[in-house]
Amino acid sequence: MKTLIVVSILIFFWALPIVAQNKVLLQGEVVDARTGHPIVGANVHTKGYRGATDAKGMFSISLAKGEYTLT
Repeated sequence: MKTLIVVSILIFFWALPIVAQNKVLLQGEVVDARTGHPIVGANVHTKGYRGATDAKGMFSISLAKGEYTLT
């Protein structure tokens, strides 16, 4: 039983970099078009993700590689 657990853990950590390669990090800032000031708490939406900007108007999203539309 212990051998099965150890092998399972090793396979998980061996496969983890393969899965991680299909991810990208999207970062940005939401600002007011008129004043240029950051917008705190602005909603950022895309397929499978909903979040909000932080206290500096910044957001960070980890997504699978592909094309997305932010709204």
